[in-house]
Amino acid sequence: MAETIQQLWILGIHLLQNIEEFLEPLLQNLDPSLFQNVILGMLALLVPIGVGILSFFFRKDQKEILLQI
Repeated sequence: MAETIQQLWILGIHLLQNIEEFLEPLLQNLDPSLFQNVILGMLALLVPIGVGILSFFFRKDQKEILLQI
């Protein structure tokens, strides 16, 4: 059992090293403003979704309050 875990650990290390060697040239040439643009794009998508979800829950609470009055 211990040998199997050790072999899996070694395979995992080799896999990470191969991924690092593959991505290293790509990561060296990246512009930091790319990440800023990606984050702004994600926010542009997620904010309206969050507003919709929150308005659904607040509308539900408001209907319950109106029914109690």
